[in-house]
Amino acid sequence: MTDAMPMCVRTLCAPTGTSSVRSTSTTRLWIQTRELYRADEVLRSETNRLKNRSRDQLSRWVPHVLSLSPSVDEPWFWDLVEYMLHPGSVLTVDSRL
Repeated sequence: MTDAMPMCVRTLCAPTGTSSVRSTSTTRLWIQTRELYRADEVLRSETNRLKNRSRDQLSRWVPHVLSLSPSVDEPWFWDLVEYMLHPGSVLTVDSRL
């Protein structure tokens, strides 16, 4: 195993009398798992960033809409925002609030 691999992968995948084929496939599995974990972290971070950015944009343009939902990641909230994007619908939504 190479020194470039993280210590946890080197420790878990160290050969213990098994064939090198199994060790190699185990190593690949751990590497793929770590890649997926990192991708998940990146996507969660990006999702948070985009939620905050959306909230900032909405607070500038339609702050009263933010009072309807504690979080901007609810599907019905975005259905309402999409509905408001069509011309003329803002007046009807505004009068209902």
